[in-house]
Amino acid sequence: MQIFKSISSRWMLPLLLIGIISMIYYPSLASAHATVTSSSPAANEILASPPKEVSITFNESIEQAFYSIIVTEPDGRRADQGDAVIDSERSDRLVASLKNDLPNGIYSIKWKAVSSDGHAISGTIPFGIGTDGSGYAMHTPAGNDNALPRAGLIIIRWLFYIGLSLCIGTIFFRLLLLPTGARVLRGSSLLEQRSLLLLYMGLVCTVAGVLFSLPQQTASDAGVSWTQAWDLDLLQETLRFTSFGQVWTWQVIQVMLLAVFIMGLCYTISGAGQDGPHDSGMKLMDKDHHKASDRATSSFIGQEHLWSWLVLIACIGLMVAKAFIGHAATTSHKLMAISADFIHLLTAVIWLGGILSIAFLLPAVRRHTEQSDSLRPLYWGAIRRFSLLASLCVLMLLLTGVYGGLLHIPTLHALWNTPYGLVLLAKFALMLIMLALALSAFLRGRRSTRPLGRGVWYEFCFGAVVLVLAAVLGNLPSASSAPGPVSLQATTEDGYRITLSVSPNRLGENHFSLEIQDSSGTKLNNIEQATISLTSREMDMGVIQIEMPGSSPLEADEMITMGGEWNVRIHILLSTLDSIDHDFILQSGN
Repeated sequence: MQIFKSISSRWMLPLLLIGIISMIYYPSLASAHATVTSSSPAANEILASPPKEVSITFNESIEQAFYSIIVTEPDGRRADQGDAVIDSERSDRLVASLKNDLPNGIYSIKWKAVSSDGHAISGTIPFGIGTDGSGYAMHTPAGNDNALPRAGLIIIRWLFYIGLSLCIGTIFFRLLLLPTGARVLRGSSLLEQRSLLLLYMGLVCTVAGVLFSLPQQTASDAGVSWTQAWDLDLLQETLRFTSFGQVWTWQVIQVMLLAVFIMGLCYTISGAGQDGPHDSGMKLMDKDHHKASDRATSSFIGQEHLWSWLVLIACIGLMVAKAFIGHAATTSHKLMAISADFIHLLTAVIWLGGILSIAFLLPAVRRHTEQSDSLRPLYWGAIRRFSLLASLCVLMLLLTGVYGGLLHIPTLHALWNTPYGLVLLAKFALMLIMLALALSAFLRGRRSTRPLGRGVWYEFCFGAVVLVLAAVLGNLPSASSAPGPVSLQATTEDGYRITLSVSPNRLGENHFSLEIQDSSGTKLNNIEQATISLTSREMDMGVIQIEMPGSSPLEADEMITMGGEWNVRIHILLSTLDSIDHDFILQSGN
């Protein structure tokens, strides 16, 4: 016990602070959805003659369900033949044939698809037909990637998270926080009632979160209302042709097992309350009675531990399945990302569930500890055990949070200027309040004087709201889709300092500027020409070349034709015929 006290005293608060920052920084519960990398015709392109087909290429594979392409003529009639299909050779490419003899004018490609992370995406790409496009009112391609998720989706996701927190919090309290040998505490009828209540509530919330996620996902993917999503054909399409449907089937099996295991655990706990020591059974017993009671208690604890571990395994299975239908499954390093996503969710659920158990279950045994000097240390021992458990959770939140943050939050501009970043900041504000409440509870537990007060309940309530924000973040594109203006700097082997600025650094027209200095920091004046060559690192799109004469400021406007990673090669030709070369990696937004 002294080890627990030492660890919690020295490391709990620093790890708690770092973990909270990591939790709000971690985008496990968010990443970028699929985005259009190119199209044929390209956005705002003017064609001399009508094309035979239109195609849209995404940055990742799309689901084999709920996709469409509708091309409209200038007068609003359909120009496509209604045969949109995913390319058999490229699962990230959507193709549709066009009618013959299309007239000149402005056309719109309205597309819809479901990204491999299970999120519905859509947009509009304009193009024109005719040799003279000067009279056409072209516009920027539109999409709805930044739209806030529906309230129903947030509620269902929140029910799933909070249900797991209730179940796991109760399990960890009875399995780890409550001393095994404290049979009087385990036999408390109030503890029994509260444990059963949390387990049943957790089961109901988890079952609802899993079962209702199917029609909700169908409504989102098909673009229909909640009531229309109950159509059997739409539900079957979701189950058969989407990765969500495959994982949902596994989740249903897991939640059925969870129900069986929780029923078994509740039956065991109820039996202990009837046959074991009650609140009124704290009288002295003879030696034979003690031995019989010890044997019964040992048997009960063994059965409870068995059912508890089964419940925990079922909950873990549900969280693993959740990681396979989230954003982590779309990354290039799936194993690493899915593992981090799972560990982050698991430790967050354990932490929040542990707070609830300390707030709701621990007071149920407090009266026993106050009536006996020998039992009083058990109350504070449970708090110190939770401090150790919370420290481990915070450490894992730190590791997974840093990993996720490095992947998905490229700049401070992205944090302050994207829907994802704004929701993240709101989450951060709530977590600061939780930190203040956790500090108060920690100090009380360390002094072992006054019992924990209402602050623990407030902390849990704020944590529940944080889960709502986590559900929102899980359905928004991450900040990596909008890194904002950048200024890339490097020093060559010869000592030249190169600064490349790109604004607004997103799909469409951008302003490029260069500044070259020698080793002393003096701006070079003998530049004949500067050339910037952009090559996509994600797909073959040729080379975008920008030439800047040295006689004028090294600035130019040019189109970035897709979001993602670009290799930017800088070639500077000096009047001495010497050259300066360097390569940058540019992460452009969508």
